[in-house]
Amino acid sequence: MTTAIAEQDLQLPWDYFLVKDSDEKMNRPHIEAFRQNEWPAICRYLLQDFHLDVPVEQEPHWVASGKAMYWQLQTTRRIANVKDDNGNDVIGNGGQPVREFVEETTGWTPCGPLPANNPSIVAHYLNKGFRFRPPSSGDLAVEGGAVEALQEAAASQEVSKVERDEKIKKQRTYICLRHSTGKMAFRSWRAYIKHTSYHKEQPTEEPPPSIVARMAKFRFYCFVHDQGFRGERLAKRHIVDELRKGGAATHPTLQDLMVKANK
Repeated sequence: MTTAIAEQDLQLPWDYFLVKDSDEKMNRPHIEAFRQNEWPAICRYLLQDFHLDVPVEQEPHWVASGKAMYWQLQTTRRIANVKDDNGNDVIGNGGQPVREFVEETTGWTPCGPLPANNPSIVAHYLNKGFRFRPPSSGDLAVEGGAVEALQEAAASQEVSKVERDEKIKKQRTYICLRHSTGKMAFRSWRAYIKHTSYHKEQPTEEPPPSIVARMAKFRFYCFVHDQGFRGERLAKRHIVDELRKGGAATHPTLQDLMVKANK
């Protein structure tokens, strides 16, 4: 027994609802740890103890560690005329159509977050008719054309992920090759300068345009410590304070700190 028919299920990424959450950055690391360490064991016990097989493509839509969005078939009740085998209204003794309550299914909708942190809880919801993925075709498909909208949203989400990954790849990095650990890369100038300052090293990378523009606002600028000074007195005090610190007693001179138009 399986929880759904894979070839008919609506394919959405497991984090479809997570990326819409304002707390995504805070929750994602905990969810990733849960997916890696606990969810595989839950799946094994679901199959072993409850005969429920959850394929990889039907992993729950996690929104927190151990909590997920399930899908539930929506049903409505209304009063309607009773029909005969030919589709005509059944007429009662008083000459009026016979009416009764009928139930209609309107499609699958997401509900939750609900717990999914142990096999018995997951089996409880699945046996009550909840699903991890709704069917995308047939009489019980997702209600009212929502399949296309959801699939387009999922495709857009995937494109956004690719664009974000490409942006990260193109983002400038600052490299330090002066340590036994090998190449060290920093994604921001601030992080790079903190590193060189901590190790009392001279920066070798060129600063980004934003830093160059900031340097131009000062008369003196310490490239090593990423600090600007408008007056000579403050620049000299900075040099003296740095030379008093432990470690290598070296620092650029006042002349070196003077900002020139072509520097």
